[in-house]
Amino acid sequence: MEQKKYYLTIAGTKVEVSEDIYRAYVRPVRNAQRSEERRSRCIGAGGNRCNGNCSACRYFRSGKPYSLEQTLEEGIDVKDPGPLVEDIVEQKILYEALHSAIDELPPKEKKAALMYADDETVTAIGAALGMTQQGASKLLQRVWKKLAEKLKDYR
Repeated sequence: MEQKKYYLTIAGTKVEVSEDIYRAYVRPVRNAQRSEERRSRCIGAGGNRCNGNCSACRYFRSGKPYSLEQTLEEGIDVKDPGPLVEDIVEQKILYEALHSAIDELPPKEKKAALMYADDETVTAIGAALGMTQQGASKLLQRVWKKLAEKLKDYR
């Protein structure tokens, strides 16, 4: 049996994600949609929905949707939910693109970039590659330019 695939559209790109990430993203969106729909419903006596013109109905729940400012004014503390799923997925896409770009570098440049990422000093990188500190510094500058060019679409 084939496992179901889940996708989110982030910055116009369809990205495959795990079921957990998909549900974490979709659940609050759908809850907000349902909540907004319930707030705007016409409810008559006994909880029955009216079938007429809701704006003319005496049971119409008028007013603006509940806002963050309104909750703060009422003294309700709203907790920060943490990073948004879109941000997590965008960061994952960027990291994958960065790793792919590093893998495409020539071996010497790749080694320099990976050593730098591991917090090695420019002097240590130069020594490992058989060059001076200044030579390693110039090599790293070329690497950063190449990576910046390859990743320019992710800014």
